Amino acid sequence: MFSNARPLVRLLLGALALGLAAVLLVPASAQADTGSLKDKKGDAAKSIDITAVRFNNGTKTISGKFSVNDLGKSGIFTAVWLPPDLDGNYYGVALMKKSGKFKAVLSKITSTGGKVVKCKGVKGNWSTKASAVTFSVPQKCLGTVPKSWIFGGGSTSVTGKQADNVDGTVEISRG
Repeated sequence: MFSNARPLVRLLLGALALGLAAVLLVPASAQADTGSLKDKKGDAAKSIDITAVRFNNGTKTISGKFSVNDLGKSGIFTAVWLPPDLDGNYYGVALMKKSGKFKAVLSKITSTGGKVVKCKGVKGNWSTKASAVTFSVPQKCLGTVPKSWIFGGGSTSVTGKQADNVDGTVEISRG
């Protein structure tokens, strides 16, 4: 799928660990349709240094925005969300290659393995001007949709040598 999948695999494994940790860290009570996570500025290379993430658990779409210290021209940003019952984790992956080619991908990892989920409407945007990476995924791409999702995320350089994860997770319910 990608010419250099090693950094993506490393990020997905890290995000999987984040997702599993979320079960222990997130309180049972749900929150509103949107939620935010702050991350310490300066804890990673500026080009991938996440300062905040905002997630939206809409009735038709899940979306998110990574705010970055000084977004570079390449990198990998991964939003992870999982249902509270742990029926697998979903990953929205935004990849900007050094060549300038951008790709937004949805994948799912379960206890039996992982796969790319092919679905119309998976979108992403990489804006160095706004220093932000955004993504959106139609809820219909996620199979049986729970009312509540647990969100987290992270970033890595294309080489996989540098990374940043948001501090914590947030549970967001609709309605």
